[in-house]
Amino acid sequence: MFADNLLKNRLNIKPNLSCATFVVLAAVIAAIGLKLAQWFLPAPEIPLLVQADGLVTSTDAQQAQATAGHAILMPEDLQGSDVYLFGVYTQAQESTPAGTVVVVLSKDDWRFAEVVEQPGVALDDALKAYGPLRQEDVAIAESISGKLIDRALGYVKCVHGHDGIPGACQLTKSLVFALSDTLITISADDSHATDGELIAIARSMISSQ
Repeated sequence: MFADNLLKNRLNIKPNLSCATFVVLAAVIAAIGLKLAQWFLPAPEIPLLVQADGLVTSTDAQQAQATAGHAILMPEDLQGSDVYLFGVYTQAQESTPAGTVVVVLSKDDWRFAEVVEQPGVALDDALKAYGPLRQEDVAIAESISGKLIDRALGYVKCVHGHDGIPGACQLTKSLVFALSDTLITISADDSHATDGELIAIARSMISSQ
């Protein structure tokens, strides 16, 4: 009886070892394949502008303003960044009215921040879209306050720039406020712009009006 059990145990060892070896080899092959993919396949893009019907891009402020059909509320103090691109949405989308303008700011070959101007959008309606995300009250000017919204949801992906296009990280925070009848949203990631810089840009927009 003892001999029979011993023989069975010995016979069971080989399949277990073979199974373990297969698992290890599969893991090694998968790791090598992933590494090769990272070397030879381009990283997925992080679009600087959301593509949509009616999107018109420009590097010229006057041309962008003419396309939008209204004044673009530009800050005078860009916190050391430069305007890289204007995007004007000439057709209304689900959450974007016609005439929405996006100003992409770049600094040191990275997207520094983006400024989105949405005419006719109420602040309270916009804040509802952020749902349970943490919101902090911010005093921007004497009679204007806004919300600083934490949009970080874990790992933040970044993609390096190429061919003159700045690199970009996923946006992790937004400063939202109303100026006249326009909703202003200034967004950035935590690696390239501080909360204070977003607030400074907002205050510059207000003082320049």
